[in-house]
Amino acid sequence: MSRRTLIAAALLALAALPTAQAAVRCTDFLAFPDNFPLMEKFKLNKFKFQDRSGGFAPFVNVFSDLIGQPVHGMQFDPRGLRITLPGPSLAVELRIGAFAGAGLQIEALDAAGGVQDVLILPSDDIMHTVTLSAVSAPITMVQVKGGANEGVVNGVCAMR
Repeated sequence: MSRRTLIAAALLALAALPTAQAAVRCTDFLAFPDNFPLMEKFKLNKFKFQDRSGGFAPFVNVFSDLIGQPVHGMQFDPRGLRITLPGPSLAVELRIGAFAGAGLQIEALDAAGGVQDVLILPSDDIMHTVTLSAVSAPITMVQVKGGANEGVVNGVCAMR
């Protein structure tokens, strides 16, 4: 069998293998216009978002941060935001920022409510990409608190 035939056979065999289930699932707010009102609870690409009750309703905010990066995300109340992931995940990546002088506390929780990871994000008027990682159990929810009415989540990705 020639080398060319062997390579062609290997490529055909690889093409016949079933596709793996997507290991990363993401969502964002780019489809929504500026000042678009959001419900207190809603689903977006199998992620469940829940604004913590008692404050103003979440909405989409579009602007540029201190260093000119685009912000196009969900602005939420300082009482916080809960994001339930589409499935158990080993890591979660958020594009997030705080813009009113109060930082954010971001917690990755497992199915039992145990804290898997915690990040404190300063209020520096800049969008950040942060990653939370599972330590002993998969992450099923992310909880964000703080921000003094000006915390914004541009997007979230869950990695299985």
